[in-house]
Amino acid sequence: TPGTVRMPSSVQVVLLSGRCEAVELNGASLVGDALRRTSEALGVEVHTLVSEDGSEVLDHPSVPVGATGLFSGGTWTAVVQPPSVRIWGGASAFAAVTADGRLVSWGDRDRGGDCSAARDRLSGGLRFIDCTGNAFAAVADDGSVVTWGHPSSGGDSSLVQEQLQGGVQTLFHTISAFVALKENAQVVAWGNPKEGGDLGNALRDELAGGGGGGVLSVACSSQACAALLSDGSVRTWGHIRVAPADMREDLQGDVAAVFASQTAFSALKRGGRVLTWGELPHMRPEVVDLLKSGVCRVFSNHAAFAGVREDGSVVCWGFDESGGDGTLRNVPVQDRMPSRIRHIYNTANAFAALSDEGSVVTWGHRDYGGNSSSVQDHLVAGVRELSATKSAFAALKDTGQVVAWGCAAHGGDCRRHELALKEGVNRVFATWGAFAALKDTSGPVLAWGHRFYGGIIPTHTALRLKCGVRELFCGGAAFAAVKEDGEVVTWGRPELGGDCSAVHATLQSAPRS
Repeated sequence: TPGTVRMPSSVQVVLLSGRCEAVELNGASLVGDALRRTSEALGVEVHTLVSEDGSEVLDHPSVPVGATGLFSGGTWTAVVQPPSVRIWGGASAFAAVTADGRLVSWGDRDRGGDCSAARDRLSGGLRFIDCTGNAFAAVADDGSVVTWGHPSSGGDSSLVQEQLQGGVQTLFHTISAFVALKENAQVVAWGNPKEGGDLGNALRDELAGGGGGGVLSVACSSQACAALLSDGSVRTWGHIRVAPADMREDLQGDVAAVFASQTAFSALKRGGRVLTWGELPHMRPEVVDLLKSGVCRVFSNHAAFAGVREDGSVVCWGFDESGGDGTLRNVPVQDRMPSRIRHIYNTANAFAALSDEGSVVTWGHRDYGGNSSSVQDHLVAGVRELSATKSAFAALKDTGQVVAWGCAAHGGDCRRHELALKEGVNRVFATWGAFAALKDTSGPVLAWGHRFYGGIIPTHTALRLKCGVRELFCGGAAFAAVKEDGEVVTWGRPELGGDCSAVHATLQSAPRS
């Protein structure tokens, strides 16, 4: 129906064996919902969904469906068997679950690198792990939660531990607080109370009493949260400017999804209207008009939003220097925008739109990747996917070539590996300030960017990454590779996860596939 936010009724999901099922997605607001429905349809536990062209790998349950390619339907591959070692990266540490179910962590001990106390509280296997800036939270198979790391960043959940004994479906986080969404559509928050860790008595009582029919999903800025309720209304808490009085009534129903930048929220209503509030500059009249209807998808970076309209055009709002004005060198980005946008990627202060045809258009702060003129000839067609540090982009092409732009020191200059990156690259990964490329299907691994973020691989480590690499994982300042024999190899800032020697024996003792 014109003027409405459309969700696909189903997607086709196939197992590597060739079995195919149609999975209904009506009402699925999170990737976790899609994974559960896929598992039910196939009769096996599905850990990951991979898009047909391999450009998207979905395994984190709290990612909104509307921000993924699932929004467009298509055919997806279901991955049943997880890696022998599953790893999650945080700002200052890594956490891992070995093949035999043991919890391991390394990095800054005070900020998530020491999970010994949490390990003792675990009962059964682990489903997934989430992290704030300085703490981790793990959801067990029985829906219980254990936490560790800096107490004021969510590492201490003792005040709500009784509510976390079971039934947790997924987790969300601000920079210093967690929010758990439970099977009964209730939410539990802990961590820094001023930054999302406390619902407040009034909201807590309202939700506990069934207000709004329960919570569907939560969007988090750096210091605040916005919950979308079953009746289409929105509730917020944390450090955030409340919605203006004339907007509050419009947030009491018919909201389809909520999105967040670092300091603001945008609510997408079912009629394609967008409501936005928080720390944002005054919007120009023409932008206000474009947000009244017709928007079907919303993306954000740290300080701006980009909305895709039903006619394929893009409308931007937020801080101009972060891409909120939708221009590059005073030229409207819309004049260069492809007709069908597959996805919009972001650094901290720039956007890059990837079209279905594989072309890329960028805008925003030039030092953060908003200006791609130096590599534009490589971006007119054939781009498969993009990766981003905080201030640079890297494009992986169908030919296996990689091109990069943005802040040179943080990954925008890959000329050091220019010849090696011309072909054969399979995937590209990013920390906050460096990229790592996995060539062919199992190595070698190449890295570039700032050495403090893993942009330089020490010679003795590079030799171990020449072949046999199964998967790469990234934290804020370090990378971790899992090899086919189960070995874990790390590099980057040693004290922030780049050195796993203290737990190497534990990681290696897991059964090898």
